[in-house]
Amino acid sequence: MAANGNGKYARLIATVVDNVGGEDNVTLMTHCVTRLRFSVKDKGLVKADEIEKTPGVLKSQWVGDQYQVVIGGAVQEVYDEVLAAHPALGMGADAEKAPEPAGRKRFSIGALFDVISGCVAPLIPVLMAGGMIKVILTLCSLSGLLAETDSTYVILGIVSDASLYFLPVFVGAFAAMKFHTNVALGLIVGAMLLHPSFLALVDAGDAMTFFGIPIQMVNYSYTLIPVMLSVWVMSYVERFFTKHVHQAIRGFVAPLLTLLVMIPVTFCFVAPIGSILGNYLAVGILWLYEHVRFVAMPLVCAFMPFIVMTGMHMALDATVFQMLASVGKEPFIVAAYILFGMNQGVAEFVVALKNHDPEVRSEAITCAISAIFGGVTEPGIYGITLKYKTPMYAACIGSAFSGLSAAFMQTFCYGWSGCSIFSIASFISGGDLSSFYAMAISIAIGAVVTAIATLVLYKAPEAEPAKDADVADSATEPVVGQAA
Repeated sequence: MAANGNGKYARLIATVVDNVGGEDNVTLMTHCVTRLRFSVKDKGLVKADEIEKTPGVLKSQWVGDQYQVVIGGAVQEVYDEVLAAHPALGMGADAEKAPEPAGRKRFSIGALFDVISGCVAPLIPVLMAGGMIKVILTLCSLSGLLAETDSTYVILGIVSDASLYFLPVFVGAFAAMKFHTNVALGLIVGAMLLHPSFLALVDAGDAMTFFGIPIQMVNYSYTLIPVMLSVWVMSYVERFFTKHVHQAIRGFVAPLLTLLVMIPVTFCFVAPIGSILGNYLAVGILWLYEHVRFVAMPLVCAFMPFIVMTGMHMALDATVFQMLASVGKEPFIVAAYILFGMNQGVAEFVVALKNHDPEVRSEAITCAISAIFGGVTEPGIYGITLKYKTPMYAACIGSAFSGLSAAFMQTFCYGWSGCSIFSIASFISGGDLSSFYAMAISIAIGAVVTAIATLVLYKAPEAEPAKDADVADSATEPVVGQAA
């Protein structure tokens, strides 16, 4: 039964929560920039048809075991109202009410994407905020408004770097929620990899052991994969001790034993394996970029809206963070995000220009502004380009051309700051503006191609004068009770 609420989105919230099976069926609720994301006990209780009929819901879909409800730019307000009406769905409630996993699940790409999404999606807003602060700092430095030695610049830089530097801690918490284990232990697993004393030993190159077992001295700041793997292993360790330690002393003994086991497991084995996997991932992406970028870049840009629609872009976000941690720059995923978003916005503007329906024009303009200046594309994808089909084709064509341009000029992103037009400042590295200019040119090329393609392909419905004719006809008809 839905809790009573009188907020702006009370009806939407009541419908969604009831039709995901109620709060007792939800083991984890998070959100990203545009979607509410639910992990549920029983998929059979989810009534997707009813949810999609709800005003304010753009679309819903399953991605692996995660049920996603696409809201759009208002998702933060909706999420806050959900928690106000259903506090049990808040962070930390998951571990207490999630059932112990029944049996071993088969590995699948969908399940992998679901795990990555659950660990990364809740962090996107704060990572974007930190990235935008970095963009502001870059612009202030280039314009001379702030010197890099200015205390204001230094403090803003600290805040900006913190969002990515402490990524293992943040991911540790959400990975613990995703793997149905103790959130506090997930936090400490992430935090111990970043302890200043450990990092000082790494920088000094000192050899360390734990009861004779060699510790791999790796700097885990900015990384994601090592802590995800560590918390996944920890979830089994923690469940084992919770099950076998007597209830009278379980509250402090089970966490203690879990942590003692995870110290050598994390430092000596799992985290180093995660670091190696992350480095290989970075090497593989760079290899692709060096050898097949003229094919890969246009294809990724053209198909990005469909990647976003399936929720697979969260896996790509993880690779962005890994690239920034490993080599300090990322060659094409962020560029593809920005280019496809700009072209979606251009296509939506052209739809607004060609359409005679005031409601469609207003919606198209709103979606275009959201895509270009806010980096939020789902409302426009579901409401305009995909709905009318030809604008989507036009945007994909424009994205392929802009992707080819970016590949030719070799763009590199040096920070994460979202996908809006303002994010191109993250392609500036110190005083090097080459990638910035390359992105600006690629955006312009894509915009021109998309606009032309939309003008050619999109046929707006003709204005219907029938309403005026009906009014004129009704004026000549006798009113009931009145003489003809």
